[in-house]
Amino acid sequence: MIGKVIFHALTSDEEIVSFIGDRVYPNRPPQGVDLPCILYKTQSVSSLATQDGSIHAKEVLVLAVIAQSDDVVFELAEKVTDLLHFYEGTVDTTTIDFMTFQDYQDDVFDEAGNPYRELTFNVLSTISKS
Repeated sequence: MIGKVIFHALTSDEEIVSFIGDRVYPNRPPQGVDLPCILYKTQSVSSLATQDGSIHAKEVLVLAVIAQSDDVVFELAEKVTDLLHFYEGTVDTTTIDFMTFQDYQDDVFDEAGNPYRELTFNVLSTISKS
């Protein structure tokens, strides 16, 4: 639901774009994608429809910052966290009303040993009827 807002936020920040360009993808990167890149997915969501037709949602959003070195992963993950912690924004009919950083976890992404940092955020959002 909030993918467009996340994509817009990440690809509108000059510092983040200097690392990834527009390489922000839902769930999995395309095969053969250049690194670094950022993946995002909703881990869980609960929502409530209102009488005016809008939907209020509480989501757990997970982003994975993937690069070829730990240094790039850590620097880019810090920039992403700084941008999105307390983030508010709207694209089309979807608004992120409030977003907070929850936790991170480091791991290896693929057989090539590319590191990644998984960032978890709590998100409150609204999807307007029109």
